[in-house]
Amino acid sequence: MEAIGTLAGGIAHDFNNILGGIFGYVELMLEDAEEGSYLQDDLGEMMKACMRGKELVQQILTFSRQEQPQRKPAQLQPIIKESLKLLRATIPTTIDIQSEIDPDLGPVVIDPTQIHQVMMNLCTNAYHAMRNTGGCLQVSLKKVDYQGQIANIANALPFGCYAALRVEDTGEGMDEATRQRIYDPFFTTKRLGEGTGMGLSVVHGIVQNHEGLITVESVLGHGSVFIVYLPLKGVAAVDGERDEQPSEMGVERIFLVDDDAFLRNVQQRLLARQGYHVRLFTNGLEALEAFEDDPYGVDLVISDQTMPKMSGMEMAKVMLRRRGELPIILTTGYSDVIQPEDVTQMGVREMLMKPVPKQMMLAAIRRHLS
Repeated sequence: MEAIGTLAGGIAHDFNNILGGIFGYVELMLEDAEEGSYLQDDLGEMMKACMRGKELVQQILTFSRQEQPQRKPAQLQPIIKESLKLLRATIPTTIDIQSEIDPDLGPVVIDPTQIHQVMMNLCTNAYHAMRNTGGCLQVSLKKVDYQGQIANIANALPFGCYAALRVEDTGEGMDEATRQRIYDPFFTTKRLGEGTGMGLSVVHGIVQNHEGLITVESVLGHGSVFIVYLPLKGVAAVDGERDEQPSEMGVERIFLVDDDAFLRNVQQRLLARQGYHVRLFTNGLEALEAFEDDPYGVDLVISDQTMPKMSGMEMAKVMLRRRGELPIILTTGYSDVIQPEDVTQMGVREMLMKPVPKQMMLAAIRRHLS
């Protein structure tokens, strides 16, 4: 696990830099694409793929205990539909997939990537139970007002409203001895090489961390039913990345510091289109030399954290000793050295996780310049 965690950190840093460059060029092309054109639609799909890549990296880091879950108010419906679309493309047509999803279900405070993982694990297990004979996978999502009336969860949940995700299969089912052990780590009934026994253990942990409950009913030879209950709370829905409002044009001078040329160049183009005067630097030492020559010749600094010769944090410390009011934004694909709260305590205004969508970056710039 320690080796996997080290590998995950290295993958996260490099992969998020690559994704950041792709993000930037797609956003540039979207600005030039004709409204309502096929090109605009295709680029929109590319943006969705980038977001899935970003979430995949977060999932790897979560698995290796290197990143805390990122919970936020979100709608469950798009996550369930996307998972079913992916499943339909990967499991044989001998298995019918039916769904009933309540479109009016309210938002839930969740980590969307982890809920996607729950959905995929439950449905993959259902597929394995039916692959020899075929069958029907039924998925439903609806609101449940729990007041103690559901027998198999009596006293297990506080009274209130819940989103109930139900995954039912018509497969081989389980006997009582198997059912009692399904959440045990490394316990599996699959053949050698087909499963690790971690799937349902991970699902159980995720549901508990979301203040929810998972139940199972199964009869040998007659299939299984898993139901995940997640609390519905009175929160405003947030779907995907923060929907930042378009920022006004800028005229200020920005130092952009990043050792990745692919990412550095596309960010420069995005900021220049917005009116900013951007100077590029490949590492912290270069930027610091220019700053020492003219400490008031820059209005804001955007810097990568992990760079050769001098990290973004080290560079920021020196700059802030000279100009304590200088706005500095750090970006990172992954860092096990610093956390966002450490950054703000030392005077850096904000730390953003790569890849950073254009509107999120522009909004951050305006926040700190204003």
